[in-house]
Amino acid sequence: VVSAAGGSIVLVVAGGNLVLNDGTAADDNVSVSAGGGGNVLLQTLAGNILADEDVRSVSGSISVLASDSVTFTAGADIRTGGAGVIVVTADTGSITQADTSLFITSTGNITLIADDDVTLGGASPGGDMSITATTGAILDGGDTYVDVVGNQLTLVAADGVASIETTVATLIAHVTDVGALIINETDAIVLSDVDTANGPITVNAGGQVTATDVVSLTDSDTNDISITTTVGGIIAGIINAGVLGDINLTAFTTV
Repeated sequence: VVSAAGGSIVLVVAGGNLVLNDGTAADDNVSVSAGGGGNVLLQTLAGNILADEDVRSVSGSISVLASDSVTFTAGADIRTGGAGVIVVTADTGSITQADTSLFITSTGNITLIADDDVTLGGASPGGDMSITATTGAILDGGDTYVDVVGNQLTLVAADGVASIETTVATLIAHVTDVGALIINETDAIVLSDVDTANGPITVNAGGQVTATDVVSLTDSDTNDISITTTVGGIIAGIINAGVLGDINLTAFTTV
């Protein structure tokens, strides 16, 4: 499905799944493409969305909204430029990116919201990124891409955040039920507001870590907080693992 310059595309399926393929007009690995600032809305009211090829806009916003789950298979991307934003939601299911799937904007934000798990291939917002797994976990889908490259990253997950790779300036993260939070940052990062309801916190960084507010909220011997840098130091603000939890700070330079 292709629109001319500035033309928006709206596909709403009232019942059943929406499957996005390349089609026969051109073998260009694109299923939906809006020209100019045209927006894209892909929605199911009672089904899944499965994308086997790219969804693109030149500079418009792209919304992929499923009543159930959303899956982007290997090499299937969402791409937009300009100030276009990306929003992907799975009302009763999960959001899954294959290892080689990439969501990318020029200056816009990216928002992913799933009732269950969110599995990341790669995401590169020109702005900020927000990921919510309301009853599930945020997971790493592979190592082809850094999971999130952007400015500020906000994570909310019930069951934990499992070894997410990041290149971001600022992290806000909340694990709301039982689960660990594990972040592998490529360079410097500010831990602005990071907490787990009942689980350990581990941050490994390739640059300075500024730990503004890092808290494990349930006092337990298993709910330790560990921050390690391989380059740069650690600036410690509020770091609280309770009475029973341990705090381990290992810096390349100083703490």
